[in-house]
Amino acid sequence: MVATKPNLDEALKCIRCGLCQAVCPVFGAVGSEPSVARGKVQLIRALDEGNLSPSDALKKFVFLCLNCGACTANCPSGVNIGELIVTARAHLMAELGQPYVEKFLLRGLAASAGRLEVGAKGLALYQKTGLRWLARKVGLLDVAPGRLREKDDLLPASSFRTAKATFHRVSGPGDARQMVAYYVGCATNLFDHRVGRAVIDVLTRRECQVIIPGHLECCGMPHRNVGDLETAAVLQRKNVEALNRAEADAIVVDCATCGSTLKGYKGLNAPVYDISEYVVNVLGFGDDARSLSGTVTYHDPCHLVRGQGIGAAPRELLKSIEGLIFREMSEADRCCGGGGSFALTHYDISMRILDRKMGNIAETGAEIVASGCPSCRLQLKQGVLMELRKDSRAVTKRRVVHPVELLAEAR
Repeated sequence: MVATKPNLDEALKCIRCGLCQAVCPVFGAVGSEPSVARGKVQLIRALDEGNLSPSDALKKFVFLCLNCGACTANCPSGVNIGELIVTARAHLMAELGQPYVEKFLLRGLAASAGRLEVGAKGLALYQKTGLRWLARKVGLLDVAPGRLREKDDLLPASSFRTAKATFHRVSGPGDARQMVAYYVGCATNLFDHRVGRAVIDVLTRRECQVIIPGHLECCGMPHRNVGDLETAAVLQRKNVEALNRAEADAIVVDCATCGSTLKGYKGLNAPVYDISEYVVNVLGFGDDARSLSGTVTYHDPCHLVRGQGIGAAPRELLKSIEGLIFREMSEADRCCGGGGSFALTHYDISMRILDRKMGNIAETGAEIVASGCPSCRLQLKQGVLMELRKDSRAVTKRRVVHPVELLAEAR
């Protein structure tokens, strides 16, 4: 692996104004200078200029970041801090190597859809056969290091069957108004089949033919986020080939992270849309057969609102559902602290960030929280669980869903 250094010209654009402090969720939870973009940029600059050598201590600070994009979006000098951090991580990986567990998970499991499915079945075996119950009953998770008991709650519910194995490869009318290639991401495929069913249902009801291309792989964002640009590029090439073979009019994604990544791909023959964006801006709402009841609020995934510039479409989708009352929460676009694996690698900081988000949700009085990112939904479900543990009366019937699930229910 070539040890490409970060872009010094980009780092030199930082005027050290500190405006990033106000929007950085990690700084809000930690309060130290190396935890905010300004501090990281100076460390990365020192690395590039040779005043700092690659080290585990430096790596700790470079990885103390959710890469939520809030600092970049609010930087008056236009510093692309996210790209600086990714490049710095790639440089540190090349110099220091990749941790064995991370290499096994990302280059071993997540670099192959087949191996990832085997891993998910192993997780389902742990969760559904009594092994998890036994580990908790005897206190094994409580005495294990690394806060395993709390982190075990963050694991998604797995299944022995994938969504792709359950869904028809082609659904909808042959004379469809649109041919849609549905990129079924890893989270929907392995853990959240309800979202996949909702996407297919909503699209076919609006006279689309839905194609699930074969040979789809992970979008590559988890690899890119840790600096493994080589594996990310391989996955991109495989996905571009698979999606182009579908010869679709559009590519639709239900995951904010996958959508943000696919929109950065080169060589796709069809435009990429988030499902909410596609329904609102291309298909229209249609005539839903029945209304729903309840109050809903919406949390903006970072990869959707900043990564793709999509904030209005999910809200319009929710407001279109008869009977639902929409209430905007404070700081709706502030990161919830999930950040993919960040909640596992930086559990305490992640939970402090989550506390702020759950407080904002509570102020709305909403029973339903909608978000278009599986990582965010896992994090928000953890927040609901923690509220219930503190006070069983604190949360009544609160659901965490994808907006498209609610649209599918209105039929």
